[in-house]
Amino acid sequence: MHQFAVQQQVVEIDGIRIGGRIGENPPVMIGSIFYRGHDVVTDPGAGEFDRPKTEDLINRQEELSDVTGLPAMYDVVASSPKAAASFLEFVAGRTRRPLLFDPIGDEAALKGLEYIGEVGLEERIIFNSINPETKDVIMKSLQSNKIKFAVLLTYSMKALTSSGERVNLAKYLLVKARQAGIEKTLVDTVVIDPPTLGLASNAIFEVKDKLGVPAGCGAHNAISQLESKLGAKSGVGCATSACVIPATLGADFVLYGPIEYAEFMFPAVALVGVAYRQLYVESGGKLETGRPRLRIV
Repeated sequence: MHQFAVQQQVVEIDGIRIGGRIGENPPVMIGSIFYRGHDVVTDPGAGEFDRPKTEDLINRQEELSDVTGLPAMYDVVASSPKAAASFLEFVAGRTRRPLLFDPIGDEAALKGLEYIGEVGLEERIIFNSINPETKDVIMKSLQSNKIKFAVLLTYSMKALTSSGERVNLAKYLLVKARQAGIEKTLVDTVVIDPPTLGLASNAIFEVKDKLGVPAGCGAHNAISQLESKLGAKSGVGCATSACVIPATLGADFVLYGPIEYAEFMFPAVALVGVAYRQLYVESGGKLETGRPRLRIV
């Protein structure tokens, strides 16, 4: 098994461990909920949604996490200030697992961060995300509301064609995050289409090898073009393949896309987790209960 050049950091949030050597901790599965176009949302401006259907989706991801042994989180997308508070309140009340807060626009970000600080959710929240263009007002709000965890998005026009530039951006963003009081970070190496999936997957390996911080990506973003060219039926297969690729290169987390895809994503990534866990055990690691290796084999 490959040994990274630097010691690997492990981020622990609410009992979930993210990072480490390949096979040390299983990939964390992150499903997006209330994303743009999600049919459970009835009024994004007012933060209104179908509560029973949303709860069913949350419960199913919880079940799949328990069955496979893959840790799970929720990427809570919000496009308005009212939606930010409404969506966070509901999901936080239906699960004890960590939440990524994924606002669209500064107003939604500021309102959501204010809500998180007011109700004391900061220990469970990962802000998604800090990028090179994140405004000072957002960085100040992260600090004032005591947000400790954040995703660093290595996005720039130059980085889209260079896995090495993604590593350089990660270094810059680590400094930017620390200045805002962020204690623990995850690096998202950015996927927007099939070619960038290869670069992002390679960057995951490079970020871990050079910086030692947990890394992953939103692999599902690679398939939008394929669906339009190959048809809707290609979506599930392509999305599953897209998520397996970074997992095989050591991704510590996978933003697998719409939460409805959990049915397909958890078994596929669990298989990767089992395979690498056995290599980890062979290299001297312990075979622990509750991991995919003992849950599904």
